[in-house]
Amino acid sequence: MAVEVGQEAPDFELKNQHGEPVRLSSFRGTKNVVLVFYPLAFSSVCTTELYALRDDFPEITRDDVELLTV
Repeated sequence: MAVEVGQEAPDFELKNQHGEPVRLSSFRGTKNVVLVFYPLAFSSVCTTELYALRDDFPEITRDDVELLTV
């Protein structure tokens, strides 16, 4: 199922790096979520993309934004 730009993403729950559940819908109404998938984690490509998010999009550091990476 493809999600179009501006369309609400389907809800899901995954465990974070500490083994705690994180549900997408828990941010609804409180934070804007930037959801990034990087299937080749720990490769130079994905590492560079995450650096680009950090360096080129200062919006992700705002209090009303949550960056979720999968």
